[in-house]
Amino acid sequence: PLRGGDLRGENHHYRYLYRRLRPAYLNVEEHTAQWTSEKAREIQQKFIDGKVNVLSCSTTFELGVDVGALSAVLMRNVPPTTANYIQRAGRAGRRRETPAYVLTFAQRRSHDLAHYTRPERLVAGRVRPPSVAIRNPEIVRRHMASVLIAAFLRWCADERGRFGERAELKVGPFYAPTDGRPSGPELLAEYLTQPLETLRETLARITPEALRNELGAGDWRPWLDGLTNGEGTGRFDVVAALIREDLELFERLANEAWAAGSTRASYYRNTAKTIRDRDLLNEFARRGVLPKYGFPVDVVELHTDHLALDAAKEVELQRDLRLALSEFAPGSEIVAAKTIWRGGGLHKRPGRELDSWKYVVCKACGRLNRWKGEERPALCVGCGQPPASKNGESGTFLIPEFGFLAARESGGKPGETRPPRSYTSRVYFDKPRKPEHLSDSDMHWEDFRPVGGLGDGLTEFATRYSHYGELVVINGGHGQPKRGFQVCQSCGYARPAPESGKGKRRKGTDEHANPRTGRPCRGTLYPYHLGHDFITDVLELRVTGSLAQPDAPEPEKSRWWSVLYALLEGASEALQIRRNDLNGTLYTLPDGVVPALVLYDDVPGGAGHVRRVAEAWPAVFAAALERVRGCSCGP
Repeated sequence: PLRGGDLRGENHHYRYLYRRLRPAYLNVEEHTAQWTSEKAREIQQKFIDGKVNVLSCSTTFELGVDVGALSAVLMRNVPPTTANYIQRAGRAGRRRETPAYVLTFAQRRSHDLAHYTRPERLVAGRVRPPSVAIRNPEIVRRHMASVLIAAFLRWCADERGRFGERAELKVGPFYAPTDGRPSGPELLAEYLTQPLETLRETLARITPEALRNELGAGDWRPWLDGLTNGEGTGRFDVVAALIREDLELFERLANEAWAAGSTRASYYRNTAKTIRDRDLLNEFARRGVLPKYGFPVDVVELHTDHLALDAAKEVELQRDLRLALSEFAPGSEIVAAKTIWRGGGLHKRPGRELDSWKYVVCKACGRLNRWKGEERPALCVGCGQPPASKNGESGTFLIPEFGFLAARESGGKPGETRPPRSYTSRVYFDKPRKPEHLSDSDMHWEDFRPVGGLGDGLTEFATRYSHYGELVVINGGHGQPKRGFQVCQSCGYARPAPESGKGKRRKGTDEHANPRTGRPCRGTLYPYHLGHDFITDVLELRVTGSLAQPDAPEPEKSRWWSVLYALLEGASEALQIRRNDLNGTLYTLPDGVVPALVLYDDVPGGAGHVRRVAEAWPAVFAAALERVRGCSCGP
């Protein structure tokens, strides 16, 4: 018993606990999608049996997992939605004899602090019923295209003996066959001359009634013309033309290099082979012809099977390429299976080269200019001036579509702090490439239209939406200016480029070890950045008038970044869209004084989220204002 409130000696609470309570052991394991399925099941069973009593989990335990007498859940951040919170908190207390203790740690960021100030929104557990926007025309168009292409490929296999095997469903055999047989587009034109009443009935049946007239599901000609037509403006036609132009470009570059006695000839031919060997259905999805949401096709792996580590056989380290550009990049480190994995190179495939782009970010207007081949554009696509860049914002970026290699130095044990994030990538908005025979109007790029309900006469807002926006992610490497990476085109070895004088990146023949075999390699190290381009739904917002002051001083850009992120938070709140499914960037228009704000669906192929934002701008602005009005997380 306490003696008069004296907390010294035996009455000190923590002294008492330390001396009298029996210590509890903690046997900790991680449970994430990075394990192989067999290893994940093994760890889960050990947890159920009590051999492991603490699990560090990703969202793998969020749904459908009953692990018995689980007594406590600790969340290291606030989940994105009430539904996520209920699923995670609901793992505890599923037995009568087991009390439930749930603790959520709110980090110092806007999402967490917004829920920290109003915790009842999560704890009360009121979940808005999930919904599917079946009236999204772009999603429905892609599903209609999937029905047509499936029927067409069956006809090709049954009637023409083509594309009946998976080996034939590649970009090269379909678009540019070398055996004299008709190409896929030629066969599609022939197929569409057949009587197709059954197909038309199927399309009419699956199309939501409210969209049948708009999409032409009854008289299907308007929809079909949007997919393929004689003028070559349909989405299928655009994809075919771009692929043919790429193949013709690399063939021309290879011939020119061969004639000049350059060793680049084999590089160009192998790059063309990479394009020819791409999976046809993945390419359809990546280009927005087929549905892609929920079925990512840009997933790459950090290969570990070449390492003599036990954990190397138990993990599957995969990321969407946009994330992998930073997390798997040469020199970057991640932790999985209680092991530090370090990026050591780019995965190579025999006889194939990685696709690449040359680029320059105009320092006058901030626009990304990119091109293939040797000829640099004379004028910037944004401001019309000769494109000059800041140091580190130009060069060549490789697209590591075959994945990455773990360095042979991997295998260390993590300490008490996570490895620092080595790199950050930058997203640039770019209008989609168009074939040479098409103009902007042929690409159905709509004009800006005023936003109703916003503006005060002095400031005006205008917006436009595209289902075919193209974004480019670039990882320029360490430092300021960005120094990039040195990559061996022989073995795939790569490392962060070292500092050199004024930041120049030079190629060299420095000896290094092949990351797969560990044997010395004398291949040349070339300077590169890493990049990836993807197509998704995009919404632009342009501000003109009194708020659109000249944006020359660099600090002014922080204003527009702040507005952009406030609107993203507002859209997530007002329209109940997962915040992780939305993102944004800034974009300089040719006639713009300040950058346009670009919101895009951060999901594979787009899901129509920003289309909903376009129809609810006043509500999004109101929710954004409410968020920043009560914000306490600092600048």
